Amino acid sequence: MSTEPAPDDAPVAPEIEGWEAKYIGGEPRLSEQVELFEELGFQTRVEPFDPDKCGGCNICFRDSPTPVMVLYVRKVDGVDEIDDELF
Repeated sequence: MSTEPAPDDAPVAPEIEGWEAKYIGGEPRLSEQVELFEELGFQTRVEPFDPDKCGGCNICFRDSPTPVMVLYVRKVDGVDEIDDELF
């Protein structure tokens, strides 16, 4: 599992190529979220968060002592939804 930022060609918005933003934050929760979504069969990408692109109040993001990242996920081709038999 890697929480390194994706290469420069990575999507910068959740609507690109089916990516959805699922988490904004830093470590240690970032790694936990990446692991969770990968276990559920999703592809994950981690991008630096730009508070200037966030609507509303973003003071907590600007004042964070650690880097704030966005976790984007999308379903892997050929992987079904979560198995309903588990629930």
